[in-house]
Amino acid sequence: MSADIDDLEILCFCAVENEQLIGAIFFTRLHFADRAPIYMLAPVAVATDHQKSGVGKALIRHGLNELANRGALVAVTYGDPSYYEKFGFKPLSENVLKAPMDLSMPHGWLGLSLTEEPIQTRAERPACVDAFLDPAYW
Repeated sequence: MSADIDDLEILCFCAVENEQLIGAIFFTRLHFADRAPIYMLAPVAVATDHQKSGVGKALIRHGLNELANRGALVAVTYGDPSYYEKFGFKPLSENVLKAPMDLSMPHGWLGLSLTEEPIQTRAERPACVDAFLDPAYW
């Protein structure tokens, strides 16, 4: 996915220490009919020897702030609610905002409004980047 980074469809934020990459997160644009700036956080990766040191948390906080500064309305992710709720993500019903593909674990679909407004309901299933078109991820 990193080969396709373009700052509109895919944003990547990295942590580097001693000229070594120790962590990275990606946000990819979800496409809805109304062209709303909604991004999905995935993946989050931190080098094994740097896990539980705050690198991932710092990357996520920085990425969410940057998205908000760029005018994004919503960030979504599909993962462990107990982890992502630390950043303000809440369980997200697909009646409000559908995932790009059918979910095997709907409780892991989470959303965060990046504005003071609640997440707006959208009826259609969004398109996503090709890298996430494999049902195994969902």
